Amino acid sequence: MRPEGWAGGVVDGDTSTLYVGTMGGRILAIDTENGEPRWQFDLQGDEQLRAIYGTPFLSGTGLYVGGYDGYLYRLNTETASSDGEDVWSVPVGGEKQPIVGGPAEADGVVVVGSSDSRVYAFNAEDGTELWRFETGEKVWGTPAIANGVVYIGSLDKKLYALDLLQGTERWSYPTKGAITAKPMILDDVVYVGSFDSVFYALDLQTGQPLWTFEGADNWYWASATESSGTLYVASLDKRVYALDKGSGALRWTLETEGGITGVPVVSNNRLVVASDDRSLYVARLTDGGDVRRCEIGERLRSNLAEKGGVVFVGAWNRSVLAITIAGNGDPGELWYHVTDKKNWQQDWRDVEHGRVC
Repeated sequence: MRPEGWAGGVVDGDTSTLYVGTMGGRILAIDTENGEPRWQFDLQGDEQLRAIYGTPFLSGTGLYVGGYDGYLYRLNTETASSDGEDVWSVPVGGEKQPIVGGPAEADGVVVVGSSDSRVYAFNAEDGTELWRFETGEKVWGTPAIANGVVYIGSLDKKLYALDLLQGTERWSYPTKGAITAKPMILDDVVYVGSFDSVFYALDLQTGQPLWTFEGADNWYWASATESSGTLYVASLDKRVYALDKGSGALRWTLETEGGITGVPVVSNNRLVVASDDRSLYVARLTDGGDVRRCEIGERLRSNLAEKGGVVFVGAWNRSVLAITIAGNGDPGELWYHVTDKKNWQQDWRDVEHGRVC
């Protein structure tokens, strides 16, 4: 059975471009203003394994993509035209070992986890492997990098802090569940949720726990979002929890009707959440009230991206939508793009699509 990726997108505000992975194993560059395609790049590995789950990572003109086909790619966004340019691609770990999480890059080093239970680091310029670190299980997490340290979770139920240049372990913290969420780093604290339904705040230098929130009833898959001292943490229990950043105290809860695997975003001072109940929710940041619901009509699992009051949503019917968020919280469709079309340059709109929201 072919995998069905649900990669989120990343926005380059300087060029008004959205880079997003598709369920068909393709990277698309899309104009954020009108949804028109600029170029595409198809993964190069086994055709039956071409899918993208992790959000691409943009650093300057380098776009880094981890493929379920087991390859790590660097694309050049500046020289790409009708077809994306593959600067380099390298097989990661064992043959056909899927990459589920996204990559990250800092100081010329690209880091990515693999289903062969290892974390890998590569030279950002030429793709040369620099080091590998073995965990006790598959690594489906996306790394976060800060001050020369890589923070990444594993299905072995641990969060690791690794030296960026050497790959040596600085510390690890055990939980009671797998960790797939990308850690969030703020000031001297790393925040991450686990499959044990607990959300953790750990000291960045030592890994010692500062506080935990145990109010969820299911796994955390997504990373948290922060605004003005509040963490917004989504769970597969269909809720978003607004937590005090310093203490973990619960401020309010937003209820949806489906599990939440994608990272929420803040747009126009509103929290925007994509739920697997096929809807987008918009709520006040202060208390979670004044909820507006936009029924997309398709399952929503990917991370959201946001720029300038516009939220970009990947849907299960192989489409990408741009949804505007008004000052009063009202959502409205800006454009609708169908991905994975054979003639992707000319036939990218679905003419039968009705406007949402």
